[in-house]
Amino acid sequence: MRDLHLDAIAAAKFSLFAENQYFTSRTIAAALEARVRDAEGPDIVVVSPSTQSGWLETSTMGVLRSRIHGDLVRADSHGRYRVYCPWLDDGRGGHTCLNVHSKVLIVDDELLIIGSSNLSGRSMGLDTECNLAIEAKHDEQISLAIATLRNRLLGEHLDRDAASVDEAIRKRGGLIAGIETLRGKRRSMKPLTAETNEDWSALVPDHSVLDPEEPIDAEQLMEEVVSRGEKRPLATRTLAIILVIGALSALALAWRYTPLRDYVNAESLAQASAGFARSPFAPLVVFVAFFVGGLIMVPVTMMIAATGIVFGPLLGFFYALVGETLAAVGVYFLGRKLGRATVRRIAGKRINELSRRIAKRGLIAVVVVRALPVAPFTIINLIAGASHISFRDFLLGTIIGMAPGTLVLVLFVDRIVAAVREPGPLTFTLLALIAGIALGGALALRARLGAAPPKRHTNHPAAAKGN
Repeated sequence: MRDLHLDAIAAAKFSLFAENQYFTSRTIAAALEARVRDAEGPDIVVVSPSTQSGWLETSTMGVLRSRIHGDLVRADSHGRYRVYCPWLDDGRGGHTCLNVHSKVLIVDDELLIIGSSNLSGRSMGLDTECNLAIEAKHDEQISLAIATLRNRLLGEHLDRDAASVDEAIRKRGGLIAGIETLRGKRRSMKPLTAETNEDWSALVPDHSVLDPEEPIDAEQLMEEVVSRGEKRPLATRTLAIILVIGALSALALAWRYTPLRDYVNAESLAQASAGFARSPFAPLVVFVAFFVGGLIMVPVTMMIAATGIVFGPLLGFFYALVGETLAAVGVYFLGRKLGRATVRRIAGKRINELSRRIAKRGLIAVVVVRALPVAPFTIINLIAGASHISFRDFLLGTIIGMAPGTLVLVLFVDRIVAAVREPGPLTFTLLALIAGIALGGALALRARLGAAPPKRHTNHPAAAKGN
């Protein structure tokens, strides 16, 4: 489907008309940009909905479309590119957007493509699609049928008949000029502006995350982000986490069944924690503690556990996630201020290699190094800042990567406290279940990263010919 669309775009001589629900494929956009820059290129008209379906699509696919559309508008020095949104009279003197779900591409009067393929990265590279392509091959009857279909579609949106559309295009000498002649005040088509909400767009990841054209290979990603040289330390850190969880479990049991509880009264500590949690300044104290702890390299795991004990699972998770994110942001900007040379002296050669991989993979790499114990929390923040990885990718990657581990740890320490205060079969069962999830996840990651990467075979045509 992708190759068919690219060949069709490259072959267009006079006009290229598309109706599509989505318009987010970087590959398709690059092909259109080449034709837009061509002094002898065709008129390019895309009919797409004014807004995507619902808040989520508008905030993701809508933003991606705005980026592509803005790039093409800036490249259109010859005035031969338009995106139109069909509008309907709402009966109250205003207009409402007509939803577009069709997937049609018509090139000149020679080629018609209609089916399920969207002009999106997923559709061009990941999803299973089915299209029907009809090529005229200079057969006048077929060419007339293709042109008539395009004119009927445009006539539907412009509230005109197909003959009027055909006449306007011929008299005005082009597809865009004909449409502009027929656009009216009631049912019509409205040009899509190239404006974007920069504040929101800054938080939306790039196409490779929201609209990828190929699957993300987990093994390759691990090889790129976590090198062989880091796998041994990674396994050591994973084992350390397992030992810490085991030690906490043993401490909880000792606290319950040995004289230790006589020396350290769990109930009094819990009451003190509850008193602090009720203070209106408690959140501020927690956030400052995380921020300062991040600067002086206090283990973030310890701070998360303490937050969970004091505030419980729900508020503890929220405060810990916000606190560690603030700490990460502070050290990130410190790393940017210090620069690569200073961070190189602090972090060493091995971390410098990680820095290059983080800068290369962006958001996905940040998620990986947050989810896996590749390097200390503060060091990761420093090298991310020194790598000049975008703040958007760093912020989103930190939140996405750390949220699951933070939740598991907070739940685990909460169950430890519950086991001490209210021992019973259900409490210990939940504690064992959460510990099992944490241990199982750690062991699975260790086994995953310790396995040898599979051999890769290329499917490139040149390689196939060589074979």
